[in-house]
Amino acid sequence: MLRSRSHEIDMLHGPLLSRILVFALPLCLSNALQLLFNAADVIIVGRYAGAGALAAVGATTVLVNLIVNFFIGISVGANIYFASGYAAGRKEQVSLGIHTAVAFSILAGIVFGTAGILLTDKILYAMDTPSEISEMSASYFRIYLLGLPAVISYNFGSAALRSVGDTRRPMYYLLFSGILNVVLNLITVIGLGLGVAGVAIATAVSNYMSAGLVLNALTKEESCLRLYPGKLRINKKSLKDMLRLGLPSGIQSSMFGIANVMIQSSVNSFGAVFIAGNAAAANLEGFLLTVINAFSAAGLTFASQNIGVRKYRRADAVMKTVLVSGTPISAAVGLLMVLFRAQLISLYNSEAAVIAVGSIRVVIMLSTYWLEVIMNAFSSAMRALGHTVEPMAIAVFSICVFRILYLHTVFVRWHYYETIVIVWPVSWILAILVSFAVYRRIRRRYPMEDLG
Repeated sequence: MLRSRSHEIDMLHGPLLSRILVFALPLCLSNALQLLFNAADVIIVGRYAGAGALAAVGATTVLVNLIVNFFIGISVGANIYFASGYAAGRKEQVSLGIHTAVAFSILAGIVFGTAGILLTDKILYAMDTPSEISEMSASYFRIYLLGLPAVISYNFGSAALRSVGDTRRPMYYLLFSGILNVVLNLITVIGLGLGVAGVAIATAVSNYMSAGLVLNALTKEESCLRLYPGKLRINKKSLKDMLRLGLPSGIQSSMFGIANVMIQSSVNSFGAVFIAGNAAAANLEGFLLTVINAFSAAGLTFASQNIGVRKYRRADAVMKTVLVSGTPISAAVGLLMVLFRAQLISLYNSEAAVIAVGSIRVVIMLSTYWLEVIMNAFSSAMRALGHTVEPMAIAVFSICVFRILYLHTVFVRWHYYETIVIVWPVSWILAILVSFAVYRRIRRRYPMEDLG
């Protein structure tokens, strides 16, 4: 097994903190670059096409996240599958898995993209999207979905590279694609005056660029992760194993999305200014979420490799390291963004009313977002042990169901924008308490020492 290659990280031996940081930093930058796709859309359309266009893009953000996060969740299963198999030396399993994952991602992108395009109008109507922005929202969403096969392929391909500690190359690929996205945005929006359609075109093209670069890298791998285009096909057992590990995470992510769609519908009831301010703040939150997700992915990948070779005590140390490093870093970044909230929101739109609305959400959300590090650490630890249903169930009931009930009770009684935003940190606290109790019960079933 090739451990000396510069883009791989030895997760089974040596100090954890430095290696987790080496893993997490490029991944954090990669996720931030991926967010720049949407940020460039929102900033350029908000400043050059107006608040209405900004609201149109913002109204579809939760829909995009609902679909994309579902498949990112499934790719978590692929990450566990590859990491544990690679560490244990199961080369044939990994090889079948990589070809299955890529074939599945392309097929799923085509099927779900087509379905979404056909149902766009009905979905936006169900979300109570204001009539003055519904046509622009539909245009953006449909064009974005044309690039869905690329989005899913990129995430499955990067999950494969990430399983051996390679988080740098995906970062470079997203840098190239991000630059392309910004250039195309300037051409289509400012030069050609295409508005929301222009930014959607730029995003779709850039997504195909990043996917192509990742898949090309896999075709040149020197390990069992090498991709041979002629061997692309779905192996039923490999797909079943990856779905067993990843589908609960995908369902969990989609349930988050469904709850957030309902929250977005509640925001929509306040009008276009609130939609625009909420969209700008939500986009800013995404950058802090990149830090949180990077540590979560590090915990999942490191723990999966160690559990794959039965190093249970080291897997415990991985979770503790993620908690003591990720929590303060996330809290510090969130506080910094709160302090400069007006300047940051004004990048998206300079209207005073939009900045005021966005500031409300930024203060409440970014001062408490570090709670997600704790919540995700327990979820990652359970998934690495092969228990993927439990974190899904916790998320569905402690977060998704709770948020929906909250909207139909508390928000109905106190019909304010602030009432909507507070639901996030309250639901995170509930999920942490339940996750801690469930994780302790699961962990007791496994040896307390390393057996590998």
